[in-house]
Amino acid sequence: MINYLTSDPGTSYIEGKSGLNDDNFFVENLKRHLSENAKILIISSDPYNKEMNDGNVRFISEEFPKSGFSLTKVDICDDGHRDLVKKLCDYDLIVLAGGHVPTESKFFNEINLYDEIRKYNGIVMGISAGTMNQAEIVYAIPELEGESIDSDYKRFIPGLGLTHVNVIPHFQWLKTLTLDGKNMIEDIAYEDSHGKQFIGVVDGAYILIENGKHTLYGEGYLIKDGICRKICNTGDKICLD
Repeated sequence: MINYLTSDPGTSYIEGKSGLNDDNFFVENLKRHLSENAKILIISSDPYNKEMNDGNVRFISEEFPKSGFSLTKVDICDDGHRDLVKKLCDYDLIVLAGGHVPTESKFFNEINLYDEIRKYNGIVMGISAGTMNQAEIVYAIPELEGESIDSDYKRFIPGLGLTHVNVIPHFQWLKTLTLDGKNMIEDIAYEDSHGKQFIGVVDGAYILIENGKHTLYGEGYLIKDGICRKICNTGDKICLD
């Protein structure tokens, strides 16, 4: 299995750009792995959110070809198409969509994705929450109002077990946000990192898992025991193993 742990691989937030973000050799790497006339299956993060799911299909269908990828099929596994989880091997690329981490985790459990994805030997790409939920034990950083002060909210939950790395995506953005009166990174993530470690990944950066090795491409940060340090810059790469 080839695995891409991305934050946001697109360019919709960059004025004047379209297609996939290739600041860190993302398109170049993906073209080494993804065949022509590819078939792609998206696993929804919220099976009942039609607007979000339609948007994910549109993103894959429109932005991938702009970067030179030819596609023959883009399907989505949502509430009306749960049976597609039994057909993962029919697809060249499985995309685990972004969204709310616990909501996505619940759907993954409902469709037994943990077991089904172990039968698959193609390419997996996580986007945001879809990246986070691939960890053995997922760090579900609070993101909705009230979650950080809710004693019942579980910050660490079982994941798909496809990586030992805990990613915090959209790092450049989350550093600017407050939740329940706390800064999401300095007050929440730093505190939760005692005895653990997270990799903060900015949009456009990603971790590629190939031949069992984790390589960070682009700007990333190591958060460990309440301390954060930059470990990679845009255009560079570093092995994390």
